[in-house]
Amino acid sequence: MMTFVRTAAVLIGISCVVAACHQPVRPTDPSATDGIGDTGESWAGETGPTKKLETNEVTPHTIVLNSGHEQHPECAMSGGVLWLYYASNSMDPSNYNIYRTKASGGASSEEVTSLARDEYWPTVSPDGRFLAFGANFEGSWNIYVMQLGDSKSQPKRITQNNGSQNIQPSWSPDGKSIVYATSTHSGEYVLRRVTLGGSMSDGDGLSDSFEVSANAPLQSTEFAELAPRARRDNSVPMGDDGYPSATLYEELRTAQGEPLYGQHPQVNPGNPDLIVYQSFSRRGKRWSGLRTFNLKTSVVTVLELADDRGAIQPRWSPANVDAKGKLSASNYIIYSTVGANPDRKDKKAPVGGDGFAILSLDGQEVRTIPNPIGKGRVGDPLWVEHLGDQKLYFAFEDGIAWMLLN
Repeated sequence: MMTFVRTAAVLIGISCVVAACHQPVRPTDPSATDGIGDTGESWAGETGPTKKLETNEVTPHTIVLNSGHEQHPECAMSGGVLWLYYASNSMDPSNYNIYRTKASGGASSEEVTSLARDEYWPTVSPDGRFLAFGANFEGSWNIYVMQLGDSKSQPKRITQNNGSQNIQPSWSPDGKSIVYATSTHSGEYVLRRVTLGGSMSDGDGLSDSFEVSANAPLQSTEFAELAPRARRDNSVPMGDDGYPSATLYEELRTAQGEPLYGQHPQVNPGNPDLIVYQSFSRRGKRWSGLRTFNLKTSVVTVLELADDRGAIQPRWSPANVDAKGKLSASNYIIYSTVGANPDRKDKKAPVGGDGFAILSLDGQEVRTIPNPIGKGRVGDPLWVEHLGDQKLYFAFEDGIAWMLLN
């Protein structure tokens, strides 16, 4: 079953909007497929009204980093401090590694990974104990996890090293699985999920693929101690080696059995059954839109569709927390907006950096945010709630900055 939600905003996109993004993968021409098969369904909102986003209005912002090409911001609490994780090549222009610094700014950065090739997409587990990321030092892109708080931790691969490009990990809020995008033989990307267990013996005969790589050097970073915490429902399962192990691989499919074609999957931090992702539109258009997928019902919901703009890099708003500390589902999605370059003859040629927008789950655009820098390109939005403030962290051409959403 597939449902469609109409939105007044007209948005479309490309895979990366920051000029210095150095992305390791490129989506194939989306004109070949719409990611759901030829269902004959009509596309609601396909010819809806256009809502122009102004780009000449500068929103107040604070630059946290501007030392090089920083991207993929991620925030997590540790030792009572909000840490900002990010990928950067500032120390070595030929390689991207993952670093962290205090999100408040003004502090030096610590190197978290230092592998032989590139590392991207850092994401911290819900219990704060592990960092998942993508790396290509074994030849193709794979998803790895490493322990935080242990200076001798080595990365452990949790995806199959079978030549596919496995990218853009996202933890489930219970810490029991990771959703990611993986390439197919045709060069397109589909969404998969790996379920994590606490023992190598829990696997399906593929345990040799998940051993800690002997080629990975020891980490030299000293991390702040993690705050003491009881083992809760969101604790990542761990084996005797202190790492989670892959116990099941699934290719996510619609109720009609079609793969989910797309990238940038994000699991709702308050609902492990709901995923938002960036999909590629059909009928020859080189744009991207947003969809959600319900893991229980296999229902895909198209949140927006349009002809001349795009929505990419979706992230959820922070999970709602009640007085008892119980999480409930996030209700909003923030994403990068991308439009056509009016100076080119090909009006469908994408150009990034319009800014950002916030969408509710019923398809209503509730806020647009013009490019906060006022020039260049912006992307990688991250919505963070900290000390009563709602902040948007984002990457721009020369670093990472934040602005208040309050």
